[in-house]
Amino acid sequence: MAPTVDGIVSGINTTELINKLMEVARGPITQMANQTVSLTNKKIKFQELNTLLGTFQTALKAVDTESEFAAFSSSSSQTAISTTVTGATTPGSHQVSVSSVAQTNIWGSTGFATADTVLRDGAVRIQIGTGTLTNITVDSASGTNTLSGLASHINDNVSGVNAWVMNTGDAVKPYQLMVESADTGTVKALTITVNQTGALGADLAVSSIRAATDAELTVDSVAITSASNAVTDVLPGLTLNVTNTTTGTATMTISRDTSAMADKVEAVVDAYNALDTFFDSQTGTATGALLSGDSTLRSIQNKLQAQLSADYTSGDLAGIRSVGLESDKAGALSFNSTTFTSAATGSFSDMLAVLTGDDGLFGKLLDKVDIVVDTTDGVLNARITSMEDQVTDLQERIEKAEVRMEQYEDMLVQQFANMEILMGKYDATKKYLEQQIANWTKDS
Repeated sequence: MAPTVDGIVSGINTTELINKLMEVARGPITQMANQTVSLTNKKIKFQELNTLLGTFQTALKAVDTESEFAAFSSSSSQTAISTTVTGATTPGSHQVSVSSVAQTNIWGSTGFATADTVLRDGAVRIQIGTGTLTNITVDSASGTNTLSGLASHINDNVSGVNAWVMNTGDAVKPYQLMVESADTGTVKALTITVNQTGALGADLAVSSIRAATDAELTVDSVAITSASNAVTDVLPGLTLNVTNTTTGTATMTISRDTSAMADKVEAVVDAYNALDTFFDSQTGTATGALLSGDSTLRSIQNKLQAQLSADYTSGDLAGIRSVGLESDKAGALSFNSTTFTSAATGSFSDMLAVLTGDDGLFGKLLDKVDIVVDTTDGVLNARITSMEDQVTDLQERIEKAEVRMEQYEDMLVQQFANMEILMGKYDATKKYLEQQIANWTKDS
């Protein structure tokens, strides 16, 4: 701001007067700044709502279909065989015996005095199963003419195998080159040949020291062969994990895990109640209810509550109360795990129908949430983006208005300065005239 001349001639407090004029002129800027703060605070609340809906969406995605919601546990009478539940399966028991475990193929070389013993130049050929042959040149230029150099080269350039130098502890020649197939099973068995043509250096000879084998087992008297010890596609929704041969026959038992399913429902309830608490804090008249009366917020709340009050019936189960869920008058959701366990035990398929699928509670809730939080067409994202655009527009308008305010202030300062100068001239003229009049009076 340009310097002012406070009342040199006029006696007026020019600075105070200009400040008051500026305060009045800044009214629209103050109003826009207040709008910016209000929009920003509301945007933050909508972002909080978006986060809460995302948490709710995640919980629903874990239970909206039968395969995701159903949980099972398994046990085995022998540690040699176990299971991993990978999807929807069927409760029951199975008889399993393992006669062979899948193994990798390991090849080893003859012994050498050191890991850096120089080998004769030549080539090593490695083939995995019936796949492509890999030719490795053995020479000093490529650094492959020692055990350690050859092992390093194999690891860097031949996929599907692992190589290393083993110290056997032999008193004379303890170092051996070891090459192992990365995968188990006879289809991954290695074929390694050595062809040395150089005249100088040590001879390299290799042989298979552990054959590749498949896992061989019987499941309910059906013979199974697998290249992997993780045996899939034998029993629905299960992976059989083979770690050893069995003693006779092992019994594997598959059961429904109602406790795990109840935990999934509890996660949905917790996520929904966090939303309900947010709705209560933002739709009332208490301090902090920044979104009170907002149509977007009220619409989202009403759509979710409408799904909770809809009719869900299957077989002997009628309504969400029949599976342990209940919404109170305030909108909060409660869960009775005992009722749920009873429904899951006595009417498992009906319980799934009430809660999962396109017509189940969780499926319908997920549909509503997906629409709201969709990053392209979702109403919530559109609302947040609109607020961000409004804030940006207001900030740009404020910046332009601030420039005009500076110009206006400079103008006021200049006008008051000019006034003081002009009044100074008038005062000088006044004093001159008074002096002349006094002289005239004296002369007369």
